[in-house]
Amino acid sequence: MNGQTVTLYGAVLGQSGPNGPDTSAVDAGDALVRAAFAAITAVPIFPAGHVVGELSSPWGASVPVMVSKAVTVLAWPSLRVPLTVRLNRLTETLAAGSKVGVLQVRQDSQVTSTALKSTAPLSGPSASWRLIR
Repeated sequence: MNGQTVTLYGAVLGQSGPNGPDTSAVDAGDALVRAAFAAITAVPIFPAGHVVGELSSPWGASVPVMVSKAVTVLAWPSLRVPLTVRLNRLTETLAAGSKVGVLQVRQDSQVTSTALKSTAPLSGPSASWRLIR
């Protein structure tokens, strides 16, 4: 699905029918697979450019942070998708569009990553803030 491999595990037990248990089990298994794949869909987590947080400096300046590309995962009802954010070590000032970290979305062994970028410049500390610190 969407270029990703999906592995399903299931079991069909206790089947009986007019054509015997083997045929009934294969028919039930086919119905189970069709229902499972019908429930799996591509779900957008964040569209490109979506603001996901704010970066704040010790001197009070702040800037919104956005995802650089859309994040979409294959999902099914009630799936929980863990998100991890790793921030870069930052300098005193940032230009607009600077990469400030990475957002990762994990689904078992599948990891989707996107850069986190500042939406505006982040100014450095004022001279008075530097003097009293």
